[in-house]
Amino acid sequence: MALSKILPDSLKVTIATNPSDNKDGRLFYNTTTNRLSVQDGTNTEFASGGTLGSEVNPASSAKALYDGGFTTDGAYYIKNIWTGNVAKQVYCEFNYNFRALGTGYHLQKFDPADMQNTRYAAGASSSLTRLSSDLNDNTTYTWQFSTASSGAGAAHYHKTGTVLSDLGQFFIRFDMNRTSSGDSNAKGEASIAFDSDNSGTASSLNSGYSYVAHFQEMTNTFNLMSVGYLMPSDTGTAAIDVDDIVCAYSNDQTTSIQEARDRLEGTANSTLHGIPVYQHTGDFVTTGLYLDIIHQGWCDTGTPNTSQHMYWVAAEV
Repeated sequence: MALSKILPDSLKVTIATNPSDNKDGRLFYNTTTNRLSVQDGTNTEFASGGTLGSEVNPASSAKALYDGGFTTDGAYYIKNIWTGNVAKQVYCEFNYNFRALGTGYHLQKFDPADMQNTRYAAGASSSLTRLSSDLNDNTTYTWQFSTASSGAGAAHYHKTGTVLSDLGQFFIRFDMNRTSSGDSNAKGEASIAFDSDNSGTASSLNSGYSYVAHFQEMTNTFNLMSVGYLMPSDTGTAAIDVDDIVCAYSNDQTTSIQEARDRLEGTANSTLHGIPVYQHTGDFVTTGLYLDIIHQGWCDTGTPNTSQHMYWVAAEV
């Protein structure tokens, strides 16, 4: 279609559905499909080019891909707050049925370091090492947590710098591979946390922090494990009770991380439990708190406790 045929009064028109009265030369942006489109009097064609989920036309979430007819797990380009608001190729997993709740969650792999204002704040004798920046498969671990010789405990935080009011409701899954066991005190799993400020320090003894975590309830002998957190429907719009966060982890030993994911989809091989509250005023998480991801564990010996992690989110639930 020649540019001369574009109607001047149609420019910068933003709508949610294609106009039914097809006009030759009408140009508009469809906010449902996230596509620039043009009409020729009979047909409506994409003017921006590129398939949804491609680099030139990234999707807003894995759910947007699914709603657009994409149902095959694989690598797609997504641009949202979980990718740092830049187009990034990430692996997507569709229709994940957490705890057999009956809802298919559409997950994208993400790296907390891609989110705005990310900081890392260490406890004693801990480290958080980036293993890979590639997010286009479902097998590569992204970060490794390690701690040793810390009888008082150690922690390391991903500080995303993003408040719940900007995130809304979401479902997060952590896939974890424990590669070194440390001693009997060792933990090493990941948890979500809610932070009352975004300074560069983090400590369970710092009253400026409000967070919840599950690490003291979970087994310390896991090898491969998946953990899921489903936030309440009013997350981001109202204060939520931590008791309303659905948390579960795959139990028993597994032979692959895929088996751990599969176990978390059902109830027979996963454990559902509440989340203990640490350094939190009351049991409520307000919309202005920042989302953190905490890695916690310790060893009284010099033997490291090490675990590797992948991070997944259903950004729209």
